[in-house]
Amino acid sequence: FHLQRELGTMQIGEMALAWWSAGAIIATQLGDRYAFIATGMASAPGKQLDAPGPDTLEGLLAELPGDRRLFDADRLDAVLRAEGIKPSVRTDITPQQGFALDPEHLKEADGVAFIRTAH
Repeated sequence: FHLQRELGTMQIGEMALAWWSAGAIIATQLGDRYAFIATGMASAPGKQLDAPGPDTLEGLLAELPGDRRLFDADRLDAVLRAEGIKPSVRTDITPQQGFALDPEHLKEADGVAFIRTAH
């Protein structure tokens, strides 16, 4: 949330929050010299985060070979759309554990760094 270019939003109970993050502010100064890499993980045993559902973006990425991957966000988005894959947003993650990758926001990132298991 802190480094993304777009408006940050979060729902806490009935309270809807919205803010412009540091990344959004810096991006206005640096223009195309600013890059945002979204991050995601499948599981984090130390944070009691279990494996994601197979229908989520994290679940799909966890099925790929390798423990760590870096994706071009535009290409990842294009492949998902071309294949007709519409992953859901992970709902079993809390802010204390991290944040879910939202497939609808891939186009706002320059890349996606993914870790299968965070230790």
